[in-house]
Amino acid sequence: MRRPGRCPARRRPRLPALAHPGDPARRDTRVTNHGCDGGATSFQSVLQAGTAVLVDAHGVPRARCICGNPLTPPVAQRATPRLTGDHWAAYRPSTTVMVLPAPTTVNVFVIYDSDRGGWFHRHAATTPAVRTSR
Repeated sequence: MRRPGRCPARRRPRLPALAHPGDPARRDTRVTNHGCDGGATSFQSVLQAGTAVLVDAHGVPRARCICGNPLTPPVAQRATPRLTGDHWAAYRPSTTVMVLPAPTTVNVFVIYDSDRGGWFHRHAATTPAVRTSR
């Protein structure tokens, strides 16, 4: 297990205030992922649709829930990216999206619950139990 203290504080990405936890991305989503392997690292990633993430007040993914890795917007690619690591059958580079920040603060998020097959509202900065059906 990696210890957070191994990353120098000056190299740790700072997370903004998180708006709400655990809402999965509905599409494969490009991000810059960050880790700590003897020091701060960053690398381009695609999060598989359904990956639980924490988002900021503008709806931008900021942390991956399963591991806590900070997420930042993806870096523009000048050439065709080289695929490495695990991939999934439904992955198609042509359908991968990038999340742009909402122009204003999001107070209510509209979220799809794939287990129940429906949409619901979640107010920013609430616990997962606080939700309103749509």
